[in-house]
This record gives sequence, structure tokens and C-alpha cells, in this order.
Amino acid sequence: MGAAVINADKWMLVIGGLVNHLCSISLGQLCRFSKTTVTSFHKCYGSLIKPAIENVWRIGNVDWSGVRLSTLLELTGPLLEAKYMWSEGLDYDLLLEKALMLEVLVVYEINGEPLSKERGGPVRLVVPWEVQPNSMIVNPLPGTESHDGIGSVDVSFNDGKSWIEAQVYPRKDFNWQRFTITVNVPPDLRGHCVLVARATSISGRTQASSMKRNHVHRVIVNVL
Repeated sequence: MGAAVINADKWMLVIGGLVNHLCSISLGQLCRFSKTTVTSFHKCYGSLIKPAIENVWRIGNVDWSGVRLSTLLELTGPLLEAKYMWSEGLDYDLLLEKALMLEVLVVYEINGEPLSKERGGPVRLVVPWEVQPNSMIVNPLPGTESHDGIGSVDVSFNDGKSWIEAQVYPRKDFNWQRFTITVNVPPDLRGHCVLVARATSISGRTQASSMKRNHVHRVIVNVL
């Protein structure tokens, strides 16, 4: 079963429920609202039917463009008793107070291009937070992320026996944060060397060593 094929000319967003005014918006009308762009990391969580014990290491920065969900909800006038927003299609529920945050978007563009059906198009909801701290060692630029920002990253070259703090660069919006470190390898160290990166969020949550969706990243290098 592949991605759903949707006729963009017939696509319609309907907002109802505990509101004063039922609202229906076509794709053309949606695109005429003021456009907002938010940079955010986009992560593949992996299969929901498998145990949550593996980190799939598939993540990247994305520029999402669309309309603030708060702008659309204001058109409907949510009632005082309304506490949640339910999104059909993705089947996603969100506290109304969070749905009204300015970074929550109804998007129709990704990196400046129309949102394809393979990426959830023609329109999808983007909520760029609620992610556990994570980090990844890559070439050329290692990175790290958490919904509330990364406070620190520690790197080990001996599989966690000792740690050195890396330099973490500021993030834009909710993007993947770069970190760097220069390690002086002891002259007597030869053979396989296990590099490990461990991120800690601003709120103090630290990556697990193993058996979690966001466990630490290990890379084996050969020291000559």
C-alpha cells in the first residue's frame, strides 16, 4: 500500500467540533494566508509495531512552510470547553493550548517545494517538538537535537569509560544542532576505537546507553 493519491483541486480542510463557526478551506484559499516558515529536524521513528529499542539514525533539517494553525483556529472561535484538537488522517490529538503555539503549522511546502504525496502532501500538520534528546556522529557535521534544545554533548573515544564535553552550536527554530570536538588520542592507543556521543537536553534529560529509540550513537574507527 503506497501513499494516498489526493486531487489537490478537490482537497478541503474542515475545522469543526466545539467551535462557534464551522470552517472549510480549499488549498487555494490556504495558500493565500500569510506564509510562515519554520526550520525543524524531521526524524523517522521507525516501525510502530517493533519494540522501541532501536535508534534508526534517520534524521535531517527541514524548512516547513505554511499557515499557523492558530490563525485557522481563530477563524472558528473555539468554545471555552474545548480542550483538545483532533487531526484526522494522521489521527493526532493535541492540547488546544499547544495547538495555538506559533510554531505549529499546517504546511504545504517542504524546503521551498510543494509537499508531495510521499511526504504527506498536499497538506500536513507539523508539530516541531516533543522529542527526546538524540545525537549522531557523522561526516562532515555531527548533530544533536531535543524539543527543548541541547544543553551539552559529551564525547567518549573509549566506549564510555571517560567523557569530554563538546562545543554545541546554537539552533535556529527547532533544527538539528551541530556539535564539534577535537580529541587528542593517546599515543599508546592503537587498533579499534569506539567513539560515543551522548546528548543532554536543557531540561536535563540524557540519552540512554542502549535499548531506546534515542540511545547513544557509537562509531568504530581504526587508529593507526
